Amino acid sequence: MKKITTSFLGLLSLLFLNSSIEAATPLANSGKTVPNKTISLPRFHKPMSQSTTSVGPTTRWYSYAETIDEYFQGTSVLSFNYLFPDSNILAEFGAGEYSSPFVHLLGDILDVRSSKFNDPITYPASQFMQLSATSKYKVDSLKCFFVYTRVDTSVTDSLIFEVCVNNTNTSTPEYYFTGMAADYGVDTVRFKAMKYTYQTNRINFTGGGTTKKRYAIALNNQTITDTLENGFSVAQFSTSDLPIVNAGKFVISTVSFKPSYSYSLVDTLNNLNHVTFVSLEEQDGGFPIYTPGDYNISQVVTTDVRYNLDPAPGWNGLFIPSVAYTAPFGFEHHYISYKISSLCTADYDLAVSGTPEVSTGNGTATAVVTGGTAPFSYVWTPGNLTGATVAGLTAGGYTCTVTDANGCQVSKTIVITGINERSAEESTFNMLPNPATNKVTIEYTADKAVQATVRLVSINGQEVYTENFAQAKGKNIQNIDISGLAKGVYFLQLRSENANISKKLIKN
Repeated sequence: MKKITTSFLGLLSLLFLNSSIEAATPLANSGKTVPNKTISLPRFHKPMSQSTTSVGPTTRWYSYAETIDEYFQGTSVLSFNYLFPDSNILAEFGAGEYSSPFVHLLGDILDVRSSKFNDPITYPASQFMQLSATSKYKVDSLKCFFVYTRVDTSVTDSLIFEVCVNNTNTSTPEYYFTGMAADYGVDTVRFKAMKYTYQTNRINFTGGGTTKKRYAIALNNQTITDTLENGFSVAQFSTSDLPIVNAGKFVISTVSFKPSYSYSLVDTLNNLNHVTFVSLEEQDGGFPIYTPGDYNISQVVTTDVRYNLDPAPGWNGLFIPSVAYTAPFGFEHHYISYKISSLCTADYDLAVSGTPEVSTGNGTATAVVTGGTAPFSYVWTPGNLTGATVAGLTAGGYTCTVTDANGCQVSKTIVITGINERSAEESTFNMLPNPATNKVTIEYTADKAVQATVRLVSINGQEVYTENFAQAKGKNIQNIDISGLAKGVYFLQLRSENANISKKLIKN
């Protein structure tokens, strides 16, 4: 965590969205990065990455710090800083460099909708649980990495965690940095603001639909015994008493250090029990990639905010995103991980059935759900028809996608067969070869010359090929190039005044 530079301040004027009121920028401070001691990123990152990305069929660890480092192929750097409740004490940031600790509270927002969390290359869907914008989920536990230095072994200090489920937007209004427009375009860096109460040094999180739980983690001799070989301590605890997180909402966590001892302005923090928190900074010295609408951003409460010192006011009453303390425009992510469980049950299944056409356009299809959580929504494609039962279908393949109350989805496809009275076209229709790799040929005999259409539809209802042609009376031959299609099952459909034919085609 670097201190904010004077030249950078002018770029970070903060505006309320949909408002022209300009708020002041954060005040400069004297904080410096804590020396890294003997801890190195390669020893730290790899085993932690393996542990926090463990998965099951409906469970996964989410760590934004790790995810970004995976995305940038291990180019993040470790950042350390003291975490202390106030500034009435001195700390040695380097050899003979004394100042007051300036970070008093950490804040972190988890938004599982992030494209980075669901990147198919970093986290393949076949191996990792994926959560969409419509998913509800539970936060089962939380894990935080830090460095605990213990001088007095006779006392017990504490880390205090407050974890909040935000099911309204009143506690996290949206803000943006106007000074970054030149680099990111008109969609400047947006973030969810976390409200703060300086009198209590705690997050201000209230309102209908919100829940806040407090967890105290003891720091004692056992903490030192349990410290990892690379020098890091781990706080991991259950959060199963938190409510379900609704679709599109956030989990907010804060971390503070509560010392068991008294201190004064002339004391030196380095000679007492203390905690340094850990962050991963994206591409040290490089320019980060900003994804609009991605609100996974770590935040801090600094001295000016802690004591309500910003005279404008601007940041008073708000955490400050870590991007405001790095130049140029770096992002630092606190090393906090969340164990998430999907609410999608393993026995959630779908069966679809249909009735054939007996005259043009009167086929039907019905979906029956087993398991899941009601109520359910149904969408049939092609046609975007809704309801458990749909009618007025012509021959062909139809896919039904069902979404339950938790945002869990399942899909199945049904083929509606054509009119029972076979036309001359259907009685002579041939499609060869099948399966096919590069080309398929259809042959049939028609009663008369009319306009006709041949199309290919994927198993999920997407049209991938269509061609209109003049059908001749008598024998017709049409060649269709399928070399560019992915392997799988398709439905070839022939439509004309007299013909309504659908055949399954397998692409090798």
